[in-house]
Amino acid sequence: MNSEAIFGYRCPVCNTISSKEANTCTECGHWLFDPDFPCVPVYRDGYLDEIDHVQKKSISKYFIALVAAILCVVMFASLIPVSDDSSVLPIPEVRQSVEPLSFNEKSISKSFTWSYQGVTYSWNIGIPEDLLEYSRNIKDIVQEYYKSDGASQRAMFIRSDTVLRSLISSLRATSNGDLSPWVTEEKNYKFAGYMGEALSDMASKYDYFHRAEFVLSFIGGAIPYKVADVQLPVQTLAENGDCDCKSILLAAILKSMDYKVALVEFPDHFAVGVAFEDDQVPVDREPLYYDYEGTKYYFAETTTAGWRIGDAGSKNRRNAILFPVK
Repeated sequence: MNSEAIFGYRCPVCNTISSKEANTCTECGHWLFDPDFPCVPVYRDGYLDEIDHVQKKSISKYFIALVAAILCVVMFASLIPVSDDSSVLPIPEVRQSVEPLSFNEKSISKSFTWSYQGVTYSWNIGIPEDLLEYSRNIKDIVQEYYKSDGASQRAMFIRSDTVLRSLISSLRATSNGDLSPWVTEEKNYKFAGYMGEALSDMASKYDYFHRAEFVLSFIGGAIPYKVADVQLPVQTLAENGDCDCKSILLAAILKSMDYKVALVEFPDHFAVGVAFEDDQVPVDREPLYYDYEGTKYYFAETTTAGWRIGDAGSKNRRNAILFPVK
């Protein structure tokens, strides 16, 4: 090969290839033509072959590293325990729309959605406008009574019928918190009976205990909690309510379904007690109950969704006053 084929010179010190025009190494500065440590000429064809070899070697190294990484992942994955796919089945979302509760009279339509034992229910109820207006008026009259002076209260009480008198009296201190008249008020109780029939049909596959719990799931899950003064069941159904309002509604529905119920009062709370015989209660539970004159009333929390009959949560719910609904 002649000198024109020379591509450059390889430094004997650092092995760097410098151009053929250079006299010193571009990397370490060594005199390339030092007679004691002379450079090595590099020809173009040889340089290209060397570059190709280096690239192939580099690619080979990366390929080997990639294969090794994949093998490590596969081996590690094989060590992770996995469940048998044949025993793990997807849980489908079950939804059930039930027949609307409606009447021929003019009504306000309201939809309710709640869940019980893995099934989500949707129910539309037509709330009679005249019954709702009647219930609102009752609440307004009772509130006005307790905002009035003594003389006005006496006059209002004299003018009131037996039903209104019982509702007013239930809120007096002498009643000790017995709100039973709000459960049994005739017009609302009749409507609660219609609801009870429909809910009983929805829960026909359940036993006596779980039918009551199904109704509890409706009250807790379908009706939002909202702070309110004591009101009749239909108003709570239409406008929501707090613990005493929702307890009154639950008690009215369950009583119409022939359950024996009691209102349960605490210093800061209200709930419902539902009576069961020992053999009617699920054996896998240790539910909270109150023994009242030989009858066991099981605690039912109405405020929010997810409560089962007998579940008491973290609060102490044993110091209670019971008012069985006659």
